[in-house]
Amino acid sequence: MGVRGFQTYIAESGLLVEHRLQDTILVIDGLNLENELYSRFLRRHDDKDYAGDYASFALYVEAFFKALLRCSVTPVVIMDGSFEDDKRKKKLERFDQRLKTAKAIYEGTSTGSEEINSLLNSYMFVQVGVYQSLPKIVQIFHSSQVIRRLKIAKYKSILEADDILPTIAADLNAPILSGDSDFLLENVSAGVINTKAFLRDDFQVHGGTGAADRLYLKCQLYRLSALQSKFRGLKAELVPIGGAILGNDYFDFNEAKEVINRLPKDRAAPRQKSFRFHQIHTVFSWLATQSTPAAVKAYLQRLVGAHHRMVRCIEERYMGPPLKATPAPRGQSIAEYFSANYERLFPREQSGAMPRWAHKSLVKGQLKKRAVSIFCGQVEFFRPLVEDFSLADSSYQTVFELCEYIYGLLRSSESSPKMIDRYVRVGDQLEEQKVVPMTKVSCNFRKCILCFILMLNFICLDWQQTTSNAS
Repeated sequence: MGVRGFQTYIAESGLLVEHRLQDTILVIDGLNLENELYSRFLRRHDDKDYAGDYASFALYVEAFFKALLRCSVTPVVIMDGSFEDDKRKKKLERFDQRLKTAKAIYEGTSTGSEEINSLLNSYMFVQVGVYQSLPKIVQIFHSSQVIRRLKIAKYKSILEADDILPTIAADLNAPILSGDSDFLLENVSAGVINTKAFLRDDFQVHGGTGAADRLYLKCQLYRLSALQSKFRGLKAELVPIGGAILGNDYFDFNEAKEVINRLPKDRAAPRQKSFRFHQIHTVFSWLATQSTPAAVKAYLQRLVGAHHRMVRCIEERYMGPPLKATPAPRGQSIAEYFSANYERLFPREQSGAMPRWAHKSLVKGQLKKRAVSIFCGQVEFFRPLVEDFSLADSSYQTVFELCEYIYGLLRSSESSPKMIDRYVRVGDQLEEQKVVPMTKVSCNFRKCILCFILMLNFICLDWQQTTSNAS
């Protein structure tokens, strides 16, 4: 989600520069790209209400990646893993909004701009494998899936990808492609490209008229140095704190207003701009007068008190050392880079008591992030659907008993397993339900079933990483 209005502020302040994207690695926020491609595809194909043309969507995704490859751009796709529990409130707010959108589409009262992503668009975006035993029509869908077939580098973060994308971009000296304004707050030396703006050109390849005119894609690039030039004295390590003060996934926008209103105002701020523009300008104008994160914290303590949530948020998340790149050696391949930095980028402690084989399966994209949310966070969200809202129960009701068994497969304790928080539509509201995992069969039998489903060798797997935390 990021900081509300910051993308607009960057554009209206003239901080974007025209750029030719060519001959580089591009670190891609996979979930954001998937959503933006799908949204643009629906508008182009007038498939907004039914969203079932998966084969055409796969070809559309393929055209995007082929355009990158033609311009010698090496894409590295990083998909989100499980959500951080600190963001549960924000996630529930978004799900509630999607539920309202789904109901409006069902009732025919939508404005026409709302969209609900299909359950299968992620599946079409990232291929999980092609099996000859599948029916022919399913083989067509599988073979149309893009990322694996084009051999695009793809990895899945254990938690949300917000933290590791800037690290990877810094190591590889590569720009980031994302629509999440959080990345605009990071000191990414190669810059950040906004996904939605980038796709407006429909990935049209330019150039190639001569030996010196290499193929390229048009885009607009943002670097943090542009914001620092606007606010003289603004230090890079303080910019992410500005995001928290303005309200982000960790600190609520409405709470942020109380703090912003008490900051000193910049008399030289541009006139005839929106209220939000002036809020953003106020925050960074003030931050430019501060020297360190500790100084920011001390100022805010005097302003709103030491126990204010804003102060605690800054203390917990923004007082650490700034990001330091570990440049990849010249000539190192993408695969070699990820192999050498695997533990640093995908720390096992983030996946709790998950066995080593499961951790590797997740990073490779063979294990769904849903499994991590259930295993580590004891939570599952059922994405709102456009369905018959006259029925009290969601269509997910048909699989609830099976889900209880799946929860049991993912738990290690046979006695008193932790309940799962399940969020699902009931009527026109999002309801939290406490579900007890079904663990009536032995732990080893459940492991065998899990291995059968995932097509893994039970004997070869290391199960010793599981601890009591997984109960």
